[in-house]
Amino acid sequence: MGESSKNSKRKDRKHIRSFLSQISNYVYNMAINNCNRLFWQKRESLETIRLWELGKQLGATCGDERNIMLSLEELEKRDIILKSQREVGENMGYQ
Repeated sequence: MGESSKNSKRKDRKHIRSFLSQISNYVYNMAINNCNRLFWQKRESLETIRLWELGKQLGATCGDERNIMLSLEELEKRDIILKSQREVGENMGYQ
């Protein structure tokens, strides 16, 4: 077995380790994201998750993510209440 063959195998192993490391990191990140998503779904705030994910994609970063999510959730609750109040008013003939 020549020296170039050994170097080639080393490069192949290094490439495979790098690839496996990337897969491992991806799986780990997905597990965290799924765990976070399940936590917030239990709190009935799927819309809040979607809104915050969109904000992050647009580059929004500020403060503690948990506090931001809680604030967004409160805004969602407020909107639901206002929507139901508006619908009640419309059903009663108010516009």
